[in-house]
Amino acid sequence: MVQPRTAIQDFAVANDAYIAAQVSFFVPDVNGLATITLATLYANLTGLTTLPNPQTLDSDGKLQQPVYIEEDVVASVSAGALSHNTGVIQHGGKWRGFYTVSTRYSRGDYIVGPVGEAEEDQIYLAKRIFDSTTWAADLAAADKLELFLDVQAISANLAQATESTKGAAEIATQAEVDASASDLPIVTPKKLGSLWRQGTDIAAANNISKPAEADRGGYYKITGNTQINTLWSGETTGMQVTFYFTGTPLIQHSSSLLLPGSVDYQVVAGDVIVFRAEATNVWRVTSIGAAGPAALETRAGKIEIATQAEVNAFTDDLRAVTPLKLHNKQAIAFRAHRNGTTQALGVNVETKVDFTNEDYDLGSYFDLSADTWTPPAGYYFVAFMFSANAAGTDGNFIAGRIKVAGNNVAEFVSRFVSNPASGCVVWQGFVNGSQAIEAYIHSQDGTDLSGAINLTAFQGHRIGAA
Repeated sequence: MVQPRTAIQDFAVANDAYIAAQVSFFVPDVNGLATITLATLYANLTGLTTLPNPQTLDSDGKLQQPVYIEEDVVASVSAGALSHNTGVIQHGGKWRGFYTVSTRYSRGDYIVGPVGEAEEDQIYLAKRIFDSTTWAADLAAADKLELFLDVQAISANLAQATESTKGAAEIATQAEVDASASDLPIVTPKKLGSLWRQGTDIAAANNISKPAEADRGGYYKITGNTQINTLWSGETTGMQVTFYFTGTPLIQHSSSLLLPGSVDYQVVAGDVIVFRAEATNVWRVTSIGAAGPAALETRAGKIEIATQAEVNAFTDDLRAVTPLKLHNKQAIAFRAHRNGTTQALGVNVETKVDFTNEDYDLGSYFDLSADTWTPPAGYYFVAFMFSANAAGTDGNFIAGRIKVAGNNVAEFVSRFVSNPASGCVVWQGFVNGSQAIEAYIHSQDGTDLSGAINLTAFQGHRIGAA
């Protein structure tokens, strides 16, 4: 995470007593007294440009330009008889994220309880400057931390989430996903994927047992030649599984395992057979993809489902394409955001937005390290949603811009009126496959960019091929 900076306000106002005085800025100790270590001074809110330390005040007795710090400092003024040290000039009041040991915290810093502790996710406020030792010791110290936001209590009192009410929800079990009866638990990608992904191989047996949850899938390889009489009971009505056979077992028709024509079926290695649950303990074979000659343009025959890599390559002419794999081949889209972290902006300068997280990146064309989206040639729709993190000067503007290959192609300007200014700029057009698409922000008075996921985000998708 980028370390935030604070402008030094001391010595920003003219003072005849300080004309041409030298001011050194030292790192303080935990008692707020100056050490002999000079602090690093910066010329801007971002970037690596530093300033001399000490600073020489100008003919009005003030700093010659804005000076920024990333840590608390104590100023030592050399002005003849008026020479003195200041108190601590605070850099505190910043969001510091999860607590870490051996870290200097400033008064007013916001700190999150560490993972694995009873106070995990609780938000605390630093009461003074201190160097962290251990979570238990620092929490027990009466003068270091105080609870600022009881996240756990808030979570415990959230209402059950429904279609009409925002709230808390628990993760569904695999049984609940399979049953498809409850509309309250939420589904994870892994459990949803169990409906169609390939499960662990199953050995042919008279009575095939239901695979353990970790081994579940919608497609299985059946190994061995043992006769199959039944599948597992208790399955959700309508559930479908597909078996690919590497051996040659006999499948016996019965009242609990219904086969076409009500006759037994002798499997041939390479057969693909689909089973669907009709009742708690009744399965029906709905499709038998018999092994045989391969399908060609001139004859019917067996055909294998193409892998995603084969679909992506568009070179194989012998395998079948599924709707999902075709969709994945065609889908080119992304969404990036700052995951709740604000971005500092310069005063009346254009700044490239630094995104920290991706919700998705279909096709892997978004470079999170460079904050650029460079999709293949085609027509695209792109949107950049932005918001200031706080209210600015009424009438001043904040502008969101979309650039293609470094050139502005779309802009939306919003002005501050009591509240934080926000907006959304959209663009659709053609890129040639080498042109990078980027989001920029320009804040007239330097108000930080909000990091809220629902306020600042960059996204796009393909709307047409080249």
